[in-house]
Parts: sequence; C-alpha cells; structure tokens
Amino acid sequence: MTRIDFLHERKPAWDRFEQLIRRASGDHVQGLDENEHHELSEALRSIGHDLVHIRSERLGPALEEYVNDLVRRGHSVFYHSTPNRPAGFVRPLVVGFPRALRDNHVYFWAAAAVLVIPMIVSFGLVVSNPSLARRVLPEHTLIEMEATYVARGAPVSSETPKGGIEMTGYYLRNNISIALRCYALGIFAGVGTLYLLLANGIELGAVAGYVIARGHSDPFFAFVVSHSVIELSALAIAGAAGLVLGFAVIAPGYRLRREALAARGRDSFLLAGGASVLLVVAAVVEGFWSTATLPLAVKIAFAATSALGLSCYLLFAGRTVQRCE
Repeated sequence: MTRIDFLHERKPAWDRFEQLIRRASGDHVQGLDENEHHELSEALRSIGHDLVHIRSERLGPALEEYVNDLVRRGHSVFYHSTPNRPAGFVRPLVVGFPRALRDNHVYFWAAAAVLVIPMIVSFGLVVSNPSLARRVLPEHTLIEMEATYVARGAPVSSETPKGGIEMTGYYLRNNISIALRCYALGIFAGVGTLYLLLANGIELGAVAGYVIARGHSDPFFAFVVSHSVIELSALAIAGAAGLVLGFAVIAPGYRLRREALAARGRDSFLLAGGASVLLVVAAVVEGFWSTATLPLAVKIAFAATSALGLSCYLLFAGRTVQRCE
C-alpha cells in the first residue's frame, strides 16, 4: 500500500477518533456513552497499529508525529478515567504538566537556549565593559539597581516595598506578566515569544554583569542563588508553551490550522499553567528567603536541593500510568 493509499484509507478513522477525544470531558471518558467508549477503545488499538506501520514503513516524520499525538491523547483520555484520581488542579499539576513538558522537551530546550545563551553573552560583555549596560538599560535604572545591593549581604530595593509579603507580590506580578506574555505571543508564529525570551535574557545578563562589575558580587549572589533556578526554568517553560502554539500555527501538519491549535492547545495551556505555579513558588522564595541574611553556603545548599527536587518532579512525576509514546 502506498503512502497516499494509506492516508486515503485511514484518515476518516483518525478524524472520527479526534471527534471522540473532543467529546470526552477533561481527561476522562464521562462525555462518552457506552458505545462510544467501546468505539474509542477499538480505535485506540487500531491507530496504535497505524503508528507501528508508519514507523516501520518510514512514511514520514510529520505523519508519525500526527498519529503519535492521536495515540497519546487517546491513551490519556482512556486510561486516566480512574475514580480515585486527584481532583481539581492537582492532577494537571502532578501528572499533566510534567508529562506535557516531557512530550514537548524540544520546545523547552529551544526556549531555554534563546533565554540563557544571550544572558551569558550579555553578562560576559558587560562584566568586561560595564558601560555596555547603558545600551540595554537606561542610566537611572542602572543607578537604582546598583543602589539595591548594599553591604548587608542581601539587597534592599529602593523601588519595592520592604515587607516579605509585599515583595512577593511585586515579584509575582513582574514574573508572571513576562511568562504569560511569552505564552500568549506564541500565537504570532512564535516570533513574539522568541523576542521576549531574547530581550529578557540580554537584560538579565546585563544587570548581573553590571552589578558584579561594580563590586557587589557577594550581595548579588546571596540574593539570586536561591530562586534563580526555579525562576529561569519557569520562564523557559512559559517560552516553550508559546513555541508550542507558534509551531501549531506555522506547521499544522495533517490538520487544519485551527484543529492543530486546538490539539496542541491543551499541552500549551498545561505548560503555561505549570510555569505560573513555579513562578509563584519562586516569588515566595524570592520575597522571604532570598532577602534573608543567611550564610551564602546555606542558600547554595537550598538552591541545590530545590534544583534537585524540581528536576525529579519534571522528569519522573506522572510516570505511574503506562503511556504510548
């Protein structure tokens, strides 16, 4: 059977399978009647065989990705209908978000590269030549930024309230606004997302380089070391959410563009939601722990522990149910 014949024969079954998935409510099968539930089960096995055939016959990566996505979504709908699953936002956070990130790890690494590489380059250039920071940020911002780092081992901002709760709210508003813009601007073929990641990477690197070049490395590291891993990871995940949307726009594959956006929208939303939760955690750490006067070694140990915990969560959470890849 040729590739065209295979597509002509199997595409109606795939379209019907997508209809059944959309009929299901959330990530379970309560939206389906008994006959549709049986139909979904049979179709899932049949499309799984299609995926094996596509891979063995090498019918193309785009087709493989499309059918693999059908199998993954169908498996999620069919096998997650357990009566004891966590309610509300708990299951998406514990299971859906880390799975969505692993499924879309390419977008995460792409977003991380666009954020971190310019940050490193900007940091290196500004450390060696602090005057370059003025090409990124206005003079008054640099003066205010330097003034926040005093010889007390932790920054005290002249712009933000001094209390932990107020500072947490300030950091939360700032970081989540950036993350949500990274996500939302992905609809413009991912260009807006890439621009925000690039601009923020350059700005963060310039600020860090300038403060360190001005001789405030100790209070700077004492402040940023505790929350930076969580915060930067969350921003990269938000960028990944935007890139997932953008890729659905520019490369819908075997779907109509609106269908591709709907299909990829769930993963993108899970990524954006998970990034927002991580930013809440980062803001709490930044507002209460990062500003505390503690030995740098204690803060480094905290950072290492949180990085390990975050890595384990993202790598292993949600693997208890067997999945089709």
